[in-house]
Amino acid sequence: MDNLVFFKAILLITLGLLILLLISYSVYLIFKKYKKPKIGKIAGIIFFVVLSFVIGIIIATFPFDFYNNYFFFKKDVRQILGEADIVLSDDFKILDNKVSEFTSQIHTFKLKISEQDEKKLIKDSKQETHNNKILIRWNDKYGGDEKIILNTKKHTLYYEYINN
Repeated sequence: MDNLVFFKAILLITLGLLILLLISYSVYLIFKKYKKPKIGKIAGIIFFVVLSFVIGIIIATFPFDFYNNYFFFKKDVRQILGEADIVLSDDFKILDNKVSEFTSQIHTFKLKISEQDEKKLIKDSKQETHNNKILIRWNDKYGGDEKIILNTKKHTLYYEYINN
């Protein structure tokens, strides 16, 4: 799954560059049609450079939320949960992931975990079970508030991080 997302990103970038090249070549062909091929070459190159620059600025200023939401993989989940000494032995599925960095950093994700991992988390947890939910809470080294909620009815793990 992780490789597929990376492949899609590379494919979109390549497709964008090809479209830019086709548009620049079209500008050249228009000038060539009117017997001005040298001006067409220069205009095509300038058009490509300017459009690439503008698109690069748009991508660079695009909200980081997009990157964080789109490029979030199982290894990232394992690293985050590892900070809370939670290790998932079996495979899991990322059901939802949201990152917001507008006013403060808020990161939430939801996982579908195996029954074996759930039983292990319940056994290892020193927290009380309330309405089929176990809450694990701690403060991270940056002063943010992190919590993990294990829903034993739905076999899901919910993670929330808020840093003001």
